[in-house]
Amino acid sequence: MKKHALYLFVLSIVFTFNIHGQSTAKDPFAYLEKVSDGQAKTSREFLGYISAVSHGKSARKVSQQRSELLTAVTASRARVSHLPDFQGDTSLRWAAYNYFNITYIVLKEDYAKIMDLEEISEQSYDNMEAYITMQKKASEKVKEAFDNCDKEFRAFAAKNNITLRDENTVESKKMEKVGVVTNYYNNTYLPFFKCNKGELYMVNAVSKKDLNAIEQTKVALQGYIEESTAKLNAIEPFEGDASMVNTSKKVLEFYQSEIKDKMPIVTDYIMKSEKFDKLKAAMDKKSASERTKEDIDQYNAAVNDLNAASNNYNKAIGEMNNSRTKLINEWNKVASSFMDKHMPVYNH
Repeated sequence: MKKHALYLFVLSIVFTFNIHGQSTAKDPFAYLEKVSDGQAKTSREFLGYISAVSHGKSARKVSQQRSELLTAVTASRARVSHLPDFQGDTSLRWAAYNYFNITYIVLKEDYAKIMDLEEISEQSYDNMEAYITMQKKASEKVKEAFDNCDKEFRAFAAKNNITLRDENTVESKKMEKVGVVTNYYNNTYLPFFKCNKGELYMVNAVSKKDLNAIEQTKVALQGYIEESTAKLNAIEPFEGDASMVNTSKKVLEFYQSEIKDKMPIVTDYIMKSEKFDKLKAAMDKKSASERTKEDIDQYNAAVNDLNAASNNYNKAIGEMNNSRTKLINEWNKVASSFMDKHMPVYNH
């Protein structure tokens, strides 16, 4: 099954400066430039890393890019830490240092854990939810540090009569788009994944011919379908593209048809098989002379019932397997197409 996208939100601090005044403005302007130096490079490294993971590569497979990014962030952190204060004011320098430091910690520690979770994410819905949640929290840490740094930049500029004009660069626009696309993707992916796992548990119960387990997993899946359908119904198309929602709903409709149309056939066969086994065991205990015409007629009728139920069962299982394979392949194709269409691509 296709991995969902990496969630990471980072913005570069990109400003142009309009200087008001003469010599008194030169020093704070130069200081501001020194603090912001290296931000653009770091952002490009981030975007390259995010782009690689978002387009189907696992975080572990692009660990080299993560190492390069760590090196860039480490250099920026060290450079900022060695800057002097500005006329006794250390707030801007330490806000920038904190931004780089938090980013370093997130990449070094949080993403090490994220890579471990990635390995087991598809084993259960809880694992997948934890995997996505950890990525989101990592992103939020970096964003909070960035917001604090941005606040200090603006405060420093205002205090020193420097006018900042924000520029929406190509990189920053791509960064913003990454977060929006990933949020949307995950919001459609999780409802689908929850039902997908629920159906897998039901199929496993069927393979074991465990009637109690079939009933329990069927009831659970029904609840997942209702919950997930409500969530998908509340999701609007993404820039006019409703493909992710529609293909997820299509899979859920198939799971619903399994519960309604196929599970009765499955349980009918299992019950008749169990009934036949008991009847056969009873017949085997009797000698040929002890078997009455009623016993034989009952046994033959049970054989016919079992054969008919078996044919229906095999047909139902075959149809389920074929439809499931087709729909999951279609979902993967749509998901890949959605990410290729909407997720920014960047090669640093």
